[in-house]
Amino acid sequence: MRIYLTQHGLAVPKDVDPDRPLSEHGREDVQRLAGFLDKAGIRVGQVLHSGKTRAEQTAAILAEALLSAGEPQEHAGLGPKDPLEKVSPEIAFWSEDTLVVGHLPFLGRLASLLLASDPDLPLLAFQPGSMACLEKDAGGRWVLTWM
Repeated sequence: MRIYLTQHGLAVPKDVDPDRPLSEHGREDVQRLAGFLDKAGIRVGQVLHSGKTRAEQTAAILAEALLSAGEPQEHAGLGPKDPLEKVSPEIAFWSEDTLVVGHLPFLGRLASLLLASDPDLPLLAFQPGSMACLEKDAGGRWVLTWM
């Protein structure tokens, strides 16, 4: 099983729009990412996002290209400062490849927890619109496949 951890695309500043939707540049970056992943044959069984506008918009763009069936779903516990304890136990029960669209510092902490069992060990440098693919190996450990 794979988990695709994705930071939302570049958003407009809060002083321009407090809801912080994707900027035009952010939308274009996410569309390019979706096209690249589509051509690579990446498909997922579920797309989860935090519910914040920029994450929801990013999830919608990626889901159009990658989601086998259904719609992206808002999922509690994926906010920027949400505790990992809400989501990390659930991951063990996921049976299909899953795309998670969220925010920093949450995504970085989740990746570090899964990869090194230490959420405070900085391992991956997420940027707006970036994605990391984690896969469970034969021993049940998470490994970074690509970013």
